[in-house]
Amino acid sequence: MLAITLCVDINQLAKVYDIGFLLEDVKVRFKKDIKIDIFSISLEAKENDLQNVPRWLADILQENDIAEIQVQDMSVDLLRALSRERIAGADQLSALKPDFYVRMSAYIKSKQGAEREKLNISMQDLVILRLGKVIHLARSAPMNPDLEQKLTYEEKTLFQLIHKASKDFRECVLGGKQ
Repeated sequence: MLAITLCVDINQLAKVYDIGFLLEDVKVRFKKDIKIDIFSISLEAKENDLQNVPRWLADILQENDIAEIQVQDMSVDLLRALSRERIAGADQLSALKPDFYVRMSAYIKSKQGAEREKLNISMQDLVILRLGKVIHLARSAPMNPDLEQKLTYEEKTLFQLIHKASKDFRECVLGGKQ
């Protein structure tokens, strides 16, 4: 029962942050002249213009070969995060931005072939390292402000769920409040 609750809560959280991510502005370079004026969307651009548009619109424009999203190379961020995590030690977490996983997932999806595979492997390594540390820390003590600043949105939810489940388990098997 806990696994189902955990999965749903983290999946719901991810969907909320995905929506927020899609609403953020991103810079695009237009490949051709365009004029759009539908509903509350009004956009006019010439070929090679650079403009900020909501990411959801940028995705549509890119899919239709009208614009190209100007993506920041995040592969260095991933390798840096993985390196910091390895150096941090077994019971210490390095800090990640709260939306790190949302942004990195979108970046990896934008890549293809060997580059995408390499990024996926590095991402899996980082997740496995951090997951072990979050589980270890969540079993032993409640979240403190210093730790909270180092966790992503998803990791905070995971931490709280593991901490509560661990506490409930101890109370159940050892009897009474622990």
